[in-house]
This record gives sequence, C-alpha cells and structure tokens, in this order.
Amino acid sequence: MQWLKPDGATVAKDEALCLLETDKANVDLPSPAAGVLKQTRKAGETVNVGDAIGQIETNVGAVAVGAPKGAPPAASVGAAPPSSGPTALEDLSPAVRTLVVENTLDPAT
Repeated sequence: MQWLKPDGATVAKDEALCLLETDKANVDLPSPAAGVLKQTRKAGETVNVGDAIGQIETNVGAVAVGAPKGAPPAASVGAAPPSSGPTALEDLSPAVRTLVVENTLDPAT
C-alpha cells in the first residue's frame, strides 16, 4: 500500500487516496466521502481483506476508507474496521453508506 495523500489532508469524494498492490493488479482506492484523511496504516504495510486502513472525518462523523469486503485477496487491501453491531456504518455497502452520510440517516432504522 502506498498513500497518495498525506495524513490530515483535505480530500474530495472519489479522490484517489492510496495505491493498493495485489498479486494481479495495482488499484487506486478512492475516498468514500469528502473530509479530512486520518491514516491508520503506514505506507508499505501489508494488510488483509477486512482491515481498516484509514478514515475520512466529515462534519457528520467518520467514514471508513477501504475496499469492499468482496475484493480479491491481496497483499495490500483495506476495508471497514470491525463494527459494534450489525447496523454500524462500516457494515453497509459503499453506496448505502454514502446515502446514510449525505442524508444524515440512522443506519439502525
């Protein structure tokens, strides 16, 4: 994994945050929301599918940075951190997560 934006950088939605390197491809990981990037993993660190690699701090909360859980296994890939319950923001698909954040909805309802 190689970060394209520094920790604390202001980023736009869909802006490339980092380069994920797998056995078969290199992929730019876009920001799931606009806000401030908080890196939780270091560049070059190997992570597993399902590991969080960062968060985007928004005016309505934090959005996890990572690839969908259905992504192919890789040497460096990220996804939402473990949640406290089945309706946590991290458990939602990226499209639903965006709707929840943009419309200030409660994912438990």
